[in-house]
Amino acid sequence: MRINCLGLCEVRWTENGQFRKNDKTTIYSGAHEHQRGVALMLPFDKRLSKSILGCWPKSDRLLLVKLKASPFNINMIVAYVPTIDADEQMIEEFYDSLDELYSNCKSQEINILMGDFNAKVGCEKHGKTVGPHGLGMRSERGERLIDWCEEKKLAIMNTWFASQHRRRYTWASSGDRTRNQIVYIMIDERYRSSVSNARVYPGAHANSGHNPVQCILDFPAPD
Repeated sequence: MRINCLGLCEVRWTENGQFRKNDKTTIYSGAHEHQRGVALMLPFDKRLSKSILGCWPKSDRLLLVKLKASPFNINMIVAYVPTIDADEQMIEEFYDSLDELYSNCKSQEINILMGDFNAKVGCEKHGKTVGPHGLGMRSERGERLIDWCEEKKLAIMNTWFASQHRRRYTWASSGDRTRNQIVYIMIDERYRSSVSNARVYPGAHANSGHNPVQCILDFPAPD
């Protein structure tokens, strides 16, 4: 799929670390047991290996990797929000941790947030955060996510591009009875014009009920 940087959720690897396999470097953040876990897979080359300025494995649900780039550094956060079975306290604790992690991202840097948010932001446009090409009805967890993105001035990019229904849903239940959009890629509002497309690829064989979301980026200097 010609993906340069890939965020992964539920990798279920223990502890934190990184490894190289073939032409990819994978940085991961896990727990003591084989549950949850997030990771970021990057192409391996000498230039990129020298460009990693830091890694913040916050928890088995949050990971930040900072890359040296020109004209601005790039921050990539991979997130895996608790499922709908989690109580509100768990959700608030997650967003508190996300706030702490995001404090390592400077306003002049390019900030990208990706992952499984277990929230439905819906198909109704909302300011500069949610576009008109989402899917379904907005949920309470979706409202919580939108509020956080508005505070950080992030746009949810796979709601801003018109596409067929099958290129919008990111998760299908067993038997394909229910289809939801709960995986998103966000970027600073001022860099929204740098995204030429963001959509789901339902044909990818990942042995998962989730479909990957691909975002095509080209960063000029901001206005």
